[in-house]
Amino acid sequence: MFAGDLADAVLRAARDIEALPDTMNVGLGHDHSINDYYRVAAEVIGWQGRFTHDLSKPVGMKQKLCATDRQETWGWQARTSLEDGLAQTYQHYLERTSK
Repeated sequence: MFAGDLADAVLRAARDIEALPDTMNVGLGHDHSINDYYRVAAEVIGWQGRFTHDLSKPVGMKQKLCATDRQETWGWQARTSLEDGLAQTYQHYLERTSK
């Protein structure tokens, strides 16, 4: 999950504390594979090279999904896609390292 989305959930929870269930997970509701991260990061930075690892092999990630049904009932969902989150993070990196 993109850090900005998590911050949004925490701030909204603080505002709506009386309406929250006793416990609630906050998450995306789906996983991304390691290959997804490679692919999107390459697209974001404009890398046109060739991956040296075998993308046909298992992606090396067990599912880590948490139940988000209470989050959905509360009416909150993450808004930032993997692509947008990596693009924002990369832009921030470029701004910080170009000084």
